[in-house]
Amino acid sequence: MRLRNQVLMAVVAGMFSVSVGSTVARADPPPWAGGQDRSDKHHGGDHDRGDDRRGERADRGHDHYQITTREQYYINDWYRRHGHKNHAHRLPPGQAKKLYRGAPWPPPYAYAPLPYEVVRGLQPLPPGYRYYQVGADVVIANLAGRVVTDVVYDLLNR
Repeated sequence: MRLRNQVLMAVVAGMFSVSVGSTVARADPPPWAGGQDRSDKHHGGDHDRGDDRRGERADRGHDHYQITTREQYYINDWYRRHGHKNHAHRLPPGQAKKLYRGAPWPPPYAYAPLPYEVVRGLQPLPPGYRYYQVGADVVIANLAGRVVTDVVYDLLNR
């Protein structure tokens, strides 16, 4: 009888621990701890800009020209088809956090305009705006206002 009670108590305790353990909520790690993958952020709609790294900063009246999802696929496909197999290098984190919508242009690190062959397949921008590559990121910059209008992070490594 005593062995039976011990077995019954062990079974009840095991069922209780399983039921309590399955209801405990687990939080995802924060982005700086590797909790998010940057490459998956732009598979949403054209207005999905959850990773624009500007934190609480508002747009402060800046222009809203954006690189659409179709254009992101076009740019990525063009670089793949034209033998750019060596992946673009990501910016170091200290520099990458300074590149966001509304940031000053030009950045204090290397950048280059996108090739004409790529730009002619994208939506035309008004005078004073241009597409740039900054590391593995693609940027629309307002040259007259000296400000970044849009950023797509890690586009050239997808």
